[in-house]
Amino acid sequence: MNRLDILTNLPIKVHSIAWGCIGLVVGVIIGVLTCAARSIRVSKQDFVELEDLNSDGSPDSELVYERGFLVRSQSDRNFDGAPDVFQWYERGVVVRAESDDNCDGVIDGWISYRHGEMYLSKYDTDGNGIPDLFLYFEHGVTKLLAWRPNEASKPTRIEVYEAGLKVKELRDKTGGGAFDTVVEFDQFGLPVLEKSLIPSLNVEDELRRLLGQK
Repeated sequence: MNRLDILTNLPIKVHSIAWGCIGLVVGVIIGVLTCAARSIRVSKQDFVELEDLNSDGSPDSELVYERGFLVRSQSDRNFDGAPDVFQWYERGVVVRAESDDNCDGVIDGWISYRHGEMYLSKYDTDGNGIPDLFLYFEHGVTKLLAWRPNEASKPTRIEVYEAGLKVKELRDKTGGGAFDTVVEFDQFGLPVLEKSLIPSLNVEDELRRLLGQK
């Protein structure tokens, strides 16, 4: 995995949720081509590589190597002097990440990887430190979005995606723990049909079914 992969291998949240400093990734991609890099070496295989992505004289990215393998990294996407993306690796392959997407100094995003690909990301949308929004991926592409406020076991809304496009939304309008409404969307993300579900669907069972779990 090269430096550009490390800095850009983070999910872009759907809708307008806490975009915060994610848009600055574009600037990082451009800056990485011209950034100054320097290394702090403990040994030939153990060292820290620092990069100044905006050429202001201060490092914005830090990559830590042990026994020749990248083990963790952090970067400052909005160049305010505080890192806001953290990633951990096993034998050079990313396994998890954390992010501060509104750049307030508090972690609000947690990303899990399998074989170097995202499969689950969780986001705190109300600022209390507990995830509310869960994004599931298949081969790095959005498959499912579940709203589970404060990590509740029962989702209040599920969005189903095909090839990264939202095609269906299941809603619990009454708050009774069952999906009673389905909304279908066209290829432009616009709702084209809304109907009641009779009988309604158990929210936990439907989430497991959509994820291919028993």
